[in-house]
Amino acid sequence: MKSPLIPDLRHPTWIIFNNIINLFDRRTVKKEMAKVGIKPVKKAALMLRITITSIFFEKDITEVVEELKRNEELRRVVRVAEVPSADEIYSFLSKFSGDRFIKLVLSVINRLSRRKTRSSVKLLDTTDIKLDLNLFREQKIEYKWGYAPGKGFYKGFKLALVIEYPSLKPVGFYLYEGSPNDSKLFLEIVKDLKRRRILRKGDRIIADKGFCAQKNYWKSIMWYKILPFIFPRKNLNVKRITGRLSHPFEARKNEKVKRFYDELFTSFKSFLNSWENFKAIRSVVEDVFKVLKNSLSLKNLHRYSKRSVIKFAALSVLLLGMLISLGFNSKEKLQALAES
Repeated sequence: MKSPLIPDLRHPTWIIFNNIINLFDRRTVKKEMAKVGIKPVKKAALMLRITITSIFFEKDITEVVEELKRNEELRRVVRVAEVPSADEIYSFLSKFSGDRFIKLVLSVINRLSRRKTRSSVKLLDTTDIKLDLNLFREQKIEYKWGYAPGKGFYKGFKLALVIEYPSLKPVGFYLYEGSPNDSKLFLEIVKDLKRRRILRKGDRIIADKGFCAQKNYWKSIMWYKILPFIFPRKNLNVKRITGRLSHPFEARKNEKVKRFYDELFTSFKSFLNSWENFKAIRSVVEDVFKVLKNSLSLKNLHRYSKRSVIKFAALSVLLLGMLISLGFNSKEKLQALAES
């Protein structure tokens, strides 16, 4: 039997939760809801508060609704005057596309960020999202199989997350059916980050060996003018990559452009000789994923369509961003949160 939700604002968990709920009352958050078209704002904020409650405490929305009906103190904490039915909540959430939720999440996280100066370092990694399915029962929807090292085969999705370092603010996330190879996703993600101006000239993106492919190195440098700090595999042909690095035509007449590419090439070659020094920085992403899975309901997701998975994964990332904005922005604090 699952334990009921009994608010205790002296307990650390409830203090954190109360601070998260308070964020939804901020004018900036409501403004972002209206900007991306999630309206009416008052109703949307109510529905999102209840949904966030279900994610934070790893309960189904139906269970949270029943708890709210029974518990007046819980209604006060979640700011619910009149409790909607679970069907009303699902119906309201279904009106909006997954892309709209993603826009909302990224814009709200950006607004809540305390760090106003941008960082030139981004961390990229992926994780599996396993759907909580009964594999012995016939499925109405055809799900793709995925594979995760150490976990085996599963039906579900792969989540790619990009965070800024050292703020740990999520700046991009992408959802893929099954488990496509990381190396095939890298340039697609870089292209989107450049389009959104999350990555700019000379920025560094740190990723593990799963993203290692020759084209990911030289295309990132020559096409997108960024530094791909992807940990190299043992069989990587470094000479072949560095052989493709050459000054573009414009550098011949422009000393400033030539100097930029010289610095880019030098930094990249230096990374290849000292990439192990970046292991500690990249490992922070693993702690972020532990929080998403162990504390924010992404370990076994109870959602069964891609549209629904995108929305609830987006809200989990929103919750992560809110926690980081509240001060859970270090490796030690993330580890403590994942284990609590």
